[in-house]
Amino acid sequence: KALLDLFKARQYIEFVAIVGDLQVVSVDPADDKFIECAQVSSARYLVSGDKHLLNLGRHEKVEILKPADFMKMISEV
Repeated sequence: KALLDLFKARQYIEFVAIVGDLQVVSVDPADDKFIECAQVSSARYLVSGDKHLLNLGRHEKVEILKPADFMKMISEV
């Protein structure tokens, strides 16, 4: 619930345009758009429950975390 509350606050939302030509997740190319969005927006973290994304763990500067791990991380700050 706390994570959903973060998204309700518009100040945390950024709309980005992607080209759609990133090819990182070979087992599920439909997941590439999420990594590309994170990169275009200069996000440090991509929060997902998707196993293909989580198996990557990181792509360039974007760390891919489970929602529970992300919540734990930000609660320790």
